[in-house]
Amino acid sequence: MKVIDFIFCDDVRREIGNKITLVGVYNEKLTITPQEKSIEWPLNFNLGVYARFLIEPTDPEFDSFQFTFTHNSEPIVKIKGSIISEINREVPMTIEFKTTFHLKGTGQIHTEALFLKENKAVIKIAPNQSFQIVELTPHKS
Repeated sequence: MKVIDFIFCDDVRREIGNKITLVGVYNEKLTITPQEKSIEWPLNFNLGVYARFLIEPTDPEFDSFQFTFTHNSEPIVKIKGSIISEINREVPMTIEFKTTFHLKGTGQIHTEALFLKENKAVIKIAPNQSFQIVELTPHKS
């Protein structure tokens, strides 16, 4: 299995006609810009995640997935889901969701994805890049 896309955004929506809309797509960094004073951590961020995976012919069968997000090496979010339709190995598999990230400060978010068969991990994969949380210096008037 290979990661084709792994995108953080403000919102992800499944539209009529099986289209997917991503709103407020981030690069590899989320920059928090305080207006007058420093940010008071912790903060909760609602973020969308859009991921596409290429399932290779040699990959084992799986029936569910689990994404674990860590912030500065501390687990902060775990998302679990079931695969509800037959897996088509001819086209990339898409998984999208929204969740709240509880951030205690700046740093790195790393992701690990497990694909499971009968609750046992059969594939473990992680996107190459991390997602950086950065705080700018407050703007003074």
